[in-house]
Amino acid sequence: MAVDEFGSSTVPFAGLSKEMQDTILCLTGNPGSYFTNCVDSVKYGDGIPLVICFDEPYTLEDVKLGPWVKYRILTRVSDGKEYKLTRNVPVPIMVRNDSLLIPTEYNIITVWDSSILFKVYKLR
Repeated sequence: MAVDEFGSSTVPFAGLSKEMQDTILCLTGNPGSYFTNCVDSVKYGDGIPLVICFDEPYTLEDVKLGPWVKYRILTRVSDGKEYKLTRNVPVPIMVRNDSLLIPTEYNIITVWDSSILFKVYKLR
């Protein structure tokens, strides 16, 4: 099921829960923040988490055609439900309470800007 078909809303960084804000701030190296207890649910690619899960684990895998990424699949581990994402979706993706939060810009960890927006999709 393609996530883009769900429709979305937009939330600013300041509108995220404190736990989500602090997780992003910790990854950017800002002092005074903490990382959540879901380290086991984080998959890293080149040192940057691809997906951060807050309440139940998900996996994110690339579907390739030869050496090229065709699209990505986000899978809920508990029931195997799969969600299709575009191949160039910005990361890190955050999942909490069956909501998928995707940054609207790339490189949010390495080039921090507190005005970043997130698209929120309610997973079905």
